[in-house]
Amino acid sequence: MEKIEWKVEGMDCTNCALTINKYLQKEGLKQVKVNFIGGDVSFEMDGTKSKEELAKGIRSLGYEILTTDDGRLTTDH
Repeated sequence: MEKIEWKVEGMDCTNCALTINKYLQKEGLKQVKVNFIGGDVSFEMDGTKSKEELAKGIRSLGYEILTTDDGRLTTDH
């Protein structure tokens, strides 16, 4: 399993974090942790979904991924 850590913008309450958490768990990811205060999202993936697919899903919920696990800023929509 690969551990992924992203910074996500747009979460400003517990419900925002819960929305992302539920989405990632529904996608079958493990060890999902979402902190709206710091904008931190982490999870373990086993390769069934690509990072791009997951990022697109989070964007469709109304949030923006600022950095990926390797620290790069994301600008692709």
